[in-house]
Amino acid sequence: MKKWFFRVSAALLAAVVLILAGFSWQAARREVLPAAKAAPASGRFVKAADVEIFVQEAGPADGLPVVFVHGTGAWSEAWRESMSALAATGARAIALDLPPFGFSQRPGSARYGKLDQGRRIVGVLDAFGIRQAVLVGHSFGGGPTMEAALLAPDRVRALVLVDAALSVGTDDARAPEPPLLLRGFLATQPLRDSVVATFLTNPLFTRKLLQGFINDPARATEDWVRLYQRPLVVADTTPAVGAWLLGRARHHHAARPGPAPRQARAARRARSDAERRSHPTDRGPSGLQRAAAQGRRQSRDQSVIGFQ
Repeated sequence: MKKWFFRVSAALLAAVVLILAGFSWQAARREVLPAAKAAPASGRFVKAADVEIFVQEAGPADGLPVVFVHGTGAWSEAWRESMSALAATGARAIALDLPPFGFSQRPGSARYGKLDQGRRIVGVLDAFGIRQAVLVGHSFGGGPTMEAALLAPDRVRALVLVDAALSVGTDDARAPEPPLLLRGFLATQPLRDSVVATFLTNPLFTRKLLQGFINDPARATEDWVRLYQRPLVVADTTPAVGAWLLGRARHHHAARPGPAPRQARAARRARSDAERRSHPTDRGPSGLQRAAAQGRRQSRDQSVIGFQ
């Protein structure tokens, strides 16, 4: 009985290893194009903080700027319908690719924290010379969008958060430490990347991933699947997503903030309050709350893909 059990276990383990190795090999063969060559001609790259960010635009250059930040696994093209609708009203719609997704340059040090991403969003405003903009953040992009608003409150005319993953908690909150096996998996790059290549960056699983994120699985149409698959040919996509996943896990389970982070947040709140007093017509608690409430209503009424 024991021999039979060990033989079956060894056979299953060998099958899993072969499957992971096979999809890793496919990812290495698929992810070969430089981002500049793979990116669509409808957009361009701008220097934003420490990386080159891929952006797409719609509407007149003198219109009200509305900057869109996508969610997990998406990229700027996912906002096309919303951008076209805004452009038709005279607004200036700008959608960006937040690394490691889409066609934007991946930071060499794998810096994917909300603060780093927030600086990149502000960097996009700088690149366009935009004094004030409406920021729209969806899903995992909601945290960086909020961070951008805290970094530069005078640059934000309104803030819209759509089903945002903010990880808001008190200073004393502490997430439970992940199991030892999970920590070992995330810290081992070859293993981590092989699993990412099998499930996250594998075009064969794109539809399943989309269906897992949306309310109505039928909305994961072939057009949306192809849209999400387009950046999967960019070189080193799998290790970049693996590094992002590792960073997300470390951030989520980090020790509770100490006095220094609390002081920094208090300073930012004070700065934000001062800015609201100096710009009472452009921004205030009620204005931001209304924008956020509008985003929450839209996220309840529409699927993830439908809104984007």
